[in-house]
Amino acid sequence: MSEPHVIMWSGGKDSRCVATASSDGSARIWDAASGRPLTPPPKHPSDVWFLVFNPDSRRIVTGGVDGSARIWDAKTGQLVLPPLAHEPGHTIENRFHSRWDQAASN
Repeated sequence: MSEPHVIMWSGGKDSRCVATASSDGSARIWDAASGRPLTPPPKHPSDVWFLVFNPDSRRIVTGGVDGSARIWDAKTGQLVLPPLAHEPGHTIENRFHSRWDQAASN
């Protein structure tokens, strides 16, 4: 089995944290200065192919090849909502859809 590799990364608005998506089914939120993880790794059941912070950097959304999109609290790594469905193999747009914006602001 090969080592997991980072598929995508995104920087937060304030540049104090960075998030990475990985082939091991995890996403990580890191302190940009120290390189240390800030939260337990949010997990998907398969590769995470997409992630982005919402505009105020309080939430991140991840998309996996399993067909789920998940919204996480960027400070705690906890799910904000149950997983949302997207069509497997399709890329989630690199911005928050209106329902994600609404969920992220609550």
